[in-house]
Amino acid sequence: MILKFNKATTLIGIILVNMLAISCGCGETPKEKERKKRAEEEKQLAEEEKQLMNKLKNHFKPNFWDNIKYQNLKSNVSDIENQIKNSKSLLEILEKKEFGKSEMNTKLVEDYGLWIARLQGTTIPFENSISIFSSENIDKVKQAISDELPLLENLKKQLELKNKGKKIWR
Repeated sequence: MILKFNKATTLIGIILVNMLAISCGCGETPKEKERKKRAEEEKQLAEEEKQLMNKLKNHFKPNFWDNIKYQNLKSNVSDIENQIKNSKSLLEILEKKEFGKSEMNTKLVEDYGLWIARLQGTTIPFENSISIFSSENIDKVKQAISDELPLLENLKKQLELKNKGKKIWR
């Protein structure tokens, strides 16, 4: 009788200790810790994205902010990397004090024209005219691209974090 009582007491004690360990979080598995860490990082990156998006949005006229462009980029790391590469190429050329249209390939001239159109609030990209290459326009585009790059890096980090542990086919 005493032996059964000791076994029952021991069993109840083990169950209570396990319940206590689980309820206080002491029994967290490494997987659960990693999941919590990833969720916290995702939350932090999302907040940072919001701030960067608002900073970039300030460069544009109210009806000419292209939020869809950045939402579409969120699905593919290579698209984000291409956008980063294109933006950096354009920024490098604009950083030169004396640049001419001849230094820019057609794609970069087109991208520059689209930036100017969006920044000035028009729907039609500008022709390849000299007036769009004024120092004021160049400075506006350089600043907007400089604010866009951290946003693109943030989107890339978010997507990589989201895809962490998943097999991605390319």
